[in-house]
Amino acid sequence: MSLSGTGVLWINSGVNDEQELAYDDYVQWYEEVHIRDVMNAAAAEPLPSARRYERVPAEGSSEDSTEASAHKSKKHPFLVVYDMPDLAFGSSEAFRQIPMGHPRLPDGGPIGRLATFHARFAREVSSSRGDKKKRGGILISEVFGDESGSQVSGCYVEESRYRQMAGWVRSTAYAIVGERQIGRNPAGGRAGVVERKGDDAVGNTTLILHEMDDEMQRAQRGTETREPGETKATKATKTTETTKATTTTKTGNMSDDIYGMRGEIGDSARGRRIELGVFRLVRTFDGRS
Repeated sequence: MSLSGTGVLWINSGVNDEQELAYDDYVQWYEEVHIRDVMNAAAAEPLPSARRYERVPAEGSSEDSTEASAHKSKKHPFLVVYDMPDLAFGSSEAFRQIPMGHPRLPDGGPIGRLATFHARFAREVSSSRGDKKKRGGILISEVFGDESGSQVSGCYVEESRYRQMAGWVRSTAYAIVGERQIGRNPAGGRAGVVERKGDDAVGNTTLILHEMDDEMQRAQRGTETREPGETKATKATKTTETTKATTTTKTGNMSDDIYGMRGEIGDSARGRRIELGVFRLVRTFDGRS
């Protein structure tokens, strides 16, 4: 398959050693530098939007319940999804020239020495939406492999049990048409090795993204009340901290429910699920700004 058509660039990543690159510094570089570099690489046609997520592990576990051992929550907690009007951008010279180094990184980088990235180029094949204008605050990411030689049926999107869960927003199925890994070689090679899989090596794998509304987070945006003598700035800080705490509880419970029924849901997809992750939306990026 070639990189063409409308789809997304899905990138899961994490810092190799927080003693060398602190996670907060990594987030700052990623949000303030790298995402903008990716979105604006083709100056004439910047990418329209991107969303950054953080992985929500199953409660009481240091790992999420992903079937793929290379994707542990402690090692790969960071997910960014870029909307791509044309996946051909992924094979363009502009994409290949995206900077991998920056003064904010230790010794200027490159980032492949400091973090590991798993990128997937995925072409949209079917979608079901409850509200076309809304974006979900929770993202459920599934990857299926079908040994029979066909993509997972689009019927899964229509029949998915996630549609019956409170807060469902949309489900979209994508054919994975390309994968790249930047950073440490999963086979144990030295840091900085870049491993790329050609389209033929991807096989018949499908990425399905389910967006769910974070109802607890919306409830926190109610009428503002302040204690006597409390400033608006202080109130805003307390509200943010409370919202973050309740959001963690809400998403933690949701992730437990999802991971707990993964076998039942996976069987209904008519394919073998090789990966499952639950993520919380942290920030959105608009290519026009």
